[in-house]
Amino acid sequence: MTAFRYEGDEINARLVDSEADILHDAIKDKEYNHEDFIRILTTRSRTQLMATFKRYRDDHGNSITRIHNEPAEEFKTILRTAIRCIYNHKKFYEKILRNSIRKFGTDEDALTRVIVTRAEKDLNDIKELISARKGGLNFVLLLAFQCFQSQFNSDLCSTFFL
Repeated sequence: MTAFRYEGDEINARLVDSEADILHDAIKDKEYNHEDFIRILTTRSRTQLMATFKRYRDDHGNSITRIHNEPAEEFKTILRTAIRCIYNHKKFYEKILRNSIRKFGTDEDALTRVIVTRAEKDLNDIKELISARKGGLNFVLLLAFQCFQSQFNSDLCSTFFL
């Protein structure tokens, strides 16, 4: 089994048009595991995918991430997560961190997973996203990071507080 993803900043406008329609048809027919749907998401560059997602939104009136309107299915949730990470992975991880402490108690698994698995640069960018938000939740989130900092005692966690 091999995988190949095109890289670069070139955008093929013909592919943007046709693949936006392919994605729309697959979503409309609820064929989330359609071969072409998966092929597009796994072989196109981020630049090409962003152009395709924009065309999808322009042509069909809603974002491709809006595939969650029906009852949840694990595969559909995974696809939606992949698409959100293609859009902006730092914003996605910031949301996971926010949601991990939103309810009574803390989702320690989610909080730990993001802090431990993200590179130092990503953590700095996520910290900036958190700091830019308004409201008391930011303080609580930063406090949670401080608690984890003392638990893990790593340079990775100290990135959040320098």
